[in-house]
Amino acid sequence: MVHTDPSAVQSPKEHVSDVLVIHNTGEDGWALAQLKWDGEPVLAVRWNGGEESPLGNPQSRGIATWFVLPAELAAIAEKVFLQPSIDMESFDFTRAKLRPLPLRIWDGKNQGSIDDEWAVLAWDDAKGQLRLRNIRTDHFVVLYKAHIRRVYPDPVADAKNNVKNCVLELTVQVVFEDGNIRLEYGATAMRTIVERSRDFLSGMQRFERALQDRLGQVEPLTFRWNSGREFIPPPESIPVEVFSRTGRDMSATLQRQQLEDSANQINRPDVLQLIDRLADDLQPKLKRKNR
Repeated sequence: MVHTDPSAVQSPKEHVSDVLVIHNTGEDGWALAQLKWDGEPVLAVRWNGGEESPLGNPQSRGIATWFVLPAELAAIAEKVFLQPSIDMESFDFTRAKLRPLPLRIWDGKNQGSIDDEWAVLAWDDAKGQLRLRNIRTDHFVVLYKAHIRRVYPDPVADAKNNVKNCVLELTVQVVFEDGNIRLEYGATAMRTIVERSRDFLSGMQRFERALQDRLGQVEPLTFRWNSGREFIPPPESIPVEVFSRTGRDMSATLQRQQLEDSANQINRPDVLQLIDRLADDLQPKLKRKNR
């Protein structure tokens, strides 16, 4: 699939932070997100793009951006797509996905994230517990009501598997580590995710700008990371595909550490060499297409 993953859209960087996608219809569709604009919480939308226009809209100088909804429209969207409080008496979902995505760690190394489905087994009203089972791994986890910040209905998933789905925004971080499952609590858990992701995303954006600058004004490029799949928390390695107007022209793979080290400035020789190599390979192709 060729489109821009809305969870990767973090621009304009000087205004946007804390992006949480709450509704995403995929390729040729649109996305709704909660984010902070100049530190203030807002709702924003964008078109994800598709094969003819992978970057989607809105965009600025070849970089995907968000459109912040006016307050009147945001109020309507919140009523339709958000479930602002957790009323477990009416909690009738049978499948759930977790946000933030669970961490997968083996032998001290991040194994990347998988957006698993969890079967909702039971709600124990006396204990205030929600019991979930990971359908892929068969791990079990128990969440208390205090662990769940918000519940989002997921009608797109409903249409795919014919059961009632939701996304649980958690106040804790679920961690798979060396075959076991645990929870990290409170601000420490959320700070871990933010710190792990901020430099990674900044490095991706700096890499994109550096390659575009190296090519000059031949034509704007579009980048697809991790084959369109989510990449927060950052995986150890991530593929990137580079598209011009006529299709995919080049691909490469970068390591997480390479991107994190490039957050403020690209000065790693291996990253600079990769940018030079991609630019040298892309330039003649782009010139041929523009004749």
